[in-house]
Amino acid sequence: MRFWPDFPEVVELLKPFQPEPHTRYVVHRVEEGEFLATIAQKYYNDKSKFGIIARFNDLEDAAKLYAGMKLRIPEIEGVRFSPAAGAQTVISTSDEQADEKIAAATITRDQEMGYDQAAIYQEQGVSLLEEGQYLAALHEFQKVLNTDPTRKQVREYMAWAHYRQGEVLFNHAEYLEARAQFQKALSYDEDWTACKEYVKRSEDAYKEVHYLKGIQYFEEEKLREAIEEWQVVNDMDPDYKQVQNYLQRARKLLEKVQELKESP
Repeated sequence: MRFWPDFPEVVELLKPFQPEPHTRYVVHRVEEGEFLATIAQKYYNDKSKFGIIARFNDLEDAAKLYAGMKLRIPEIEGVRFSPAAGAQTVISTSDEQADEKIAAATITRDQEMGYDQAAIYQEQGVSLLEEGQYLAALHEFQKVLNTDPTRKQVREYMAWAHYRQGEVLFNHAEYLEARAQFQKALSYDEDWTACKEYVKRSEDAYKEVHYLKGIQYFEEEKLREAIEEWQVVNDMDPDYKQVQNYLQRARKLLEKVQELKESP
């Protein structure tokens, strides 16, 4: 393992899980669209235990499942185990002939705590991403990168989650917040054309909203409010449409109004 090579106790913790002899398990064939979390829910009634399945099967990337893939689902000491319908017969890791006379053991609590925590975070992130909970997914993916910033697959997930969160914000007219998400996505993939286009669309939409608000206030003779709206646009893009001309007109009118109010 490349994690903290100078700390043997950490290296030992992160080694692939080695089941005890005679650990009982069933064989599960992955169906289309299944995640380790949903499989863990099916067998253990607990999504959080998918990391055990990942380590028991030596999965370096818990997100890379495919339809038809066979997984060994181990029993865990003290945890109710519900073999799913259609799963193959419980067998023993030490006996490929599945001799039912062997007293098969279960995974102990200590072993349960020994699985790769990063795999848990990643799978949780993938599940949340699939559910459309993009901010929560980003939180889980960041935990993985805090452990190992070189995980390319997780960085791709991060980029996609930022992009999708940007779309959500854009559709809710939160244009600056959307732009920030798209820019974060670009930090993972600077050549993402669609993301660059969204950055520009977010900026243009933001400017247009404030530009039109300024016109509305001006027509209502709310000069201070109009100036504030147009100043927002001018700060971002002084060349946007007629914003500078409108600002000058509004300021001159406001000065005249003030003079009239102050004159005897």
